[in-house]
Amino acid sequence: MGLITTIITIVICVWVELNSDFVIYSFTFFFIIPVGACLVGLGSASGYYIGAKLFHLPTSKTLTYGILFNAASSFYLLYYIPYYFLEINGQFVREVIDFIPYLKIALTDYSISFIRSRTNTGTVGSWGYAITFIQFLGFIFSSLAIVGKLEEEPYCKDCSKYYSEKLDYKKYYRDEKKIITDYTLLSSLMQLQSFKKIGPLYKKMGHKSVGENHLSLDYKIYTCNCKNYYISLSMSKLSNDDFEIINKTLIYSITKDKIPLKY
Repeated sequence: MGLITTIITIVICVWVELNSDFVIYSFTFFFIIPVGACLVGLGSASGYYIGAKLFHLPTSKTLTYGILFNAASSFYLLYYIPYYFLEINGQFVREVIDFIPYLKIALTDYSISFIRSRTNTGTVGSWGYAITFIQFLGFIFSSLAIVGKLEEEPYCKDCSKYYSEKLDYKKYYRDEKKIITDYTLLSSLMQLQSFKKIGPLYKKMGHKSVGENHLSLDYKIYTCNCKNYYISLSMSKLSNDDFEIINKTLIYSITKDKIPLKY
């Protein structure tokens, strides 16, 4: 799956570059935020996530090294393939100049235009190497984000399968003290293995809709093939238009006790 998404991503990027002179992976904010490279890196490595979930493969050094190799080779191919197919006045560029001299020109002999101010940087020169290196780092780190995402997915070592989500409840708060009190109560019940008390209590807590609330208490239940129940509890905070888990608030328990999924 990783190879498939890599090929699709490279084909799209190369086709756009050869037909419109727009290089997707070179798109940056303020020279230092490699937005395009991050998006392309995620697209290229997304197949590893899909494949790992589909075939229930846990994270490992082999997977990480495979994604790293894929990212590095993909970044190289994004430069080499356009070079191989590029034509100027009906002649292939590869027939006139070798790849390394071409790459040097491609990395240094271009300019950046600012739409709002309608100004131009002029030829970037050796700064092009630094810009490309930043893009490469964006490509690498966004690809490795796939590993981080997989590590967040609960995995059952007993049956070697990823847990599947069966219940996802959110209750919303605006009072920080209240959400911490409720979180502490529920987490203590999880530690005491009193799982059947959690659902009825949680149902009465907080608010059902977001409204003007900016905090959420998240209660999830997962199951696997061997009928283990994975229960997680976390607090989230509204950031932009989405709720993000507050650092180090996620706790979880695994039990074979049957947990009700409806309240």
